[in-house]
Amino acid sequence: MAGQKLPEQESLNALGVFHEGLAVVQVQGEWFHILQSGEPAYPERYERAEYFQNGAAWVKVKGGGWKRIDKHGKEIKNE
Repeated sequence: MAGQKLPEQESLNALGVFHEGLAVVQVQGEWFHILQSGEPAYPERYERAEYFQNGAAWVKVKGGGWKRIDKHGKEIKNE
């Protein structure tokens, strides 16, 4: 997905505001975050995604539970 731009506006289901340099979008029922350039921040797609706060965002894994990710899409484990 690196280097790809966000699809045309017609295919967007939802577009959030930018928090900490990333915005939540929904395209064809899948949620993820985009950079200010319009490129996806990471390749994964989720059932739901929340905005970033303090360097982390909650995402709902398809068919699973919620987890926290960093701005690169890596899971943040509880310490």
